[in-house]
Amino acid sequence: MEYQTIKINEYKHYTEVRLNRPEVRNAMNGQMLDELIYFFNEMHRQPKSSLMLLRGEGEVFSAGADLKWMARAVDFDVEENVEDSRKLYQCFDLLNRLPVTTIAWLNGPAVGGAIGLASASDFVWVAPQVSIRFSEVKLGLVPATVAPFVLNRIGRIKARQWMLTSQKVEVDEMLKAGFADEQVTGEQLPDRLEYIIESIKGNDLHATRMTSELIENLSKKHHNESEEVYTARIIAEARTSDSAQQRIRRFLSSKNLSS
Repeated sequence: MEYQTIKINEYKHYTEVRLNRPEVRNAMNGQMLDELIYFFNEMHRQPKSSLMLLRGEGEVFSAGADLKWMARAVDFDVEENVEDSRKLYQCFDLLNRLPVTTIAWLNGPAVGGAIGLASASDFVWVAPQVSIRFSEVKLGLVPATVAPFVLNRIGRIKARQWMLTSQKVEVDEMLKAGFADEQVTGEQLPDRLEYIIESIKGNDLHATRMTSELIENLSKKHHNESEEVYTARIIAEARTSDSAQQRIRRFLSSKNLSS
């Protein structure tokens, strides 16, 4: 796919995804969602690196839904709106389940649906002076598709406070609520990325994918077995994999196990 609304930069140890519509403050439209969904599916099939950084082009992360996109949706019937909204959820869900470590760096303000991209990421870093806002109820809308991911990140009470009031949420409040993990300036970004890169360097890709699926299945109870049986089966499958067998044998051979 030739990307028009996002920009993909492949670096040695990580992949950078930029929301790339700076002329409209990186507002999200149908085309951007299609491109993000396509790229996230590619990452699910064959990750090019173990780390992905998501950010906005320019000085804004994303202004949320594109106004022209919203205007078009005004004339949709219920079924057309359902189909349109499912695309937004699919984008967040694919990001949330990626078999790689994901970081959303809010290099600027984020509004409405754009907060879903951050909430679906493993880490949320925020630049100084950044704010977020759920503006949906002011427009007579509901932040429905982002809600599961926001609830998972900050819980029911904070979600109610932020979504029902449409208040501007500043960096300090994001950090206190656990929405953001840390404040990171543009100057600090390379060093913080390097720290994460060093932490995940050498991790087994198969075990990383299995762990990602384990967390997803346990958190949403997407398994038909008891947790005891399910978790025992997963560790057994991991232990008997070729990769684990090789790594464990190398590890044991490096230790002096003689009594």
